Amino acid sequence: INGTELGYKTNLYLDKISGKFQFRIGNEIISQDYNQNDMGYLPYINEVSSFSRFDYNIFEPFWEVLSWKSSIEFRYSNLYEPQSFTDFRITLNSAALFSTQLSFAIGGFWRPLGNHDYYEAREPGRVFKKAESWSAWTKLGTDPRKMVSVNLMYKYWGNNTNLGMIWHTIGVAPLIRIQSRFQLGFNLFYDKFNNSIGHVYTINDSI
Repeated sequence: INGTELGYKTNLYLDKISGKFQFRIGNEIISQDYNQNDMGYLPYINEVSSFSRFDYNIFEPFWEVLSWKSSIEFRYSNLYEPQSFTDFRITLNSAALFSTQLSFAIGGFWRPLGNHDYYEAREPGRVFKKAESWSAWTKLGTDPRKMVSVNLMYKYWGNNTNLGMIWHTIGVAPLIRIQSRFQLGFNLFYDKFNNSIGHVYTINDSI
């Protein structure tokens, strides 16, 4: 079609999906001309991501634990054009379900190289270089079969700067079970972001 740039999106995976030990190794490409409105909403374009995720699952009950799942993922991302670094992230997650139907999960990530955000800069050709950062979270849930249950969550985020940027999130999600197919609930979150740098408006210059 005259005047139309055709883009593309590819996903390539190698999976092991059985047994206690499972993994997925993959590569995802979204070209700079891919129209994200053609096939639904996508948060980013012009991106290449390569990743490896390894899972270890226990499906048989042991001690007071009904099941346990854990995973670690390594993900490297860069722009499709030009091929500039954007992110390298290591993510850990673990979750257990106990015989009392109490659930407990922990997780977090580490960006040892920081990340280069070409969207936050909001100027073509510029990049917002963010420092090394890390995050950890935990979640506790009571028995959802009971009339009243609750999920509690806490999340921490910090980075390696002298600005003292720390982000705390606390969440509470009560649930009332009226019938097996009818439930009422809501999520309540409290966020506190210390020393957020906010956004700086720009003017045209010769930089």
